[in-house]
Amino acid sequence: MKKLKLKLAVILFLIPFMSFGQKIDCAGKWDIKSIPPYEESSLTEIAACKTGKKYEFIVPLSVGKEYNISFYASSSFSNEMNFIIEDLNSGSEVLNLPGKNEATFNEKGTAVLEPYYVEQKNRYIHPYFVFSPENATNIKIIIDVLDLPGQEDVTVNKKIKTGCIKVLIFEKDVEY
Repeated sequence: MKKLKLKLAVILFLIPFMSFGQKIDCAGKWDIKSIPPYEESSLTEIAACKTGKKYEFIVPLSVGKEYNISFYASSSFSNEMNFIIEDLNSGSEVLNLPGKNEATFNEKGTAVLEPYYVEQKNRYIHPYFVFSPENATNIKIIIDVLDLPGQEDVTVNKKIKTGCIKVLIFEKDVEY
């Protein structure tokens, strides 16, 4: 009887520490080093995200800086997402690309998450986008994490995946 009470006490003690849902710690994902002369910017964002949701955030860009922006996503999303960057000052769309593009796999400028091959370097490069604003501006980054295949029209018991997305921003001073 004492052993049963002890086991019950241990179980009751541990229940608050047990996780029944999926918790994600995105902070340590993608430890990517700066490549001189770029330094990682404090504008970099990383967040836990879910399929079927759209995420937006505003990034202020300064004159006299060059920004190198790249995107990373957990494999749970299978790169099934769309990325849009809008210049809020001009109202223009700067970028509108999918996470992957199977029709043009490994071609530069056709997808945000799929690496492309560079002959001169004899290796694959993760896509990045460079911005050098002539005037201070704000850009809006919109990441639309698509539903899982076959779940687009499901309203009840929809399967949802959770993962991390990182918007990595490097910056450097522009040399005139």
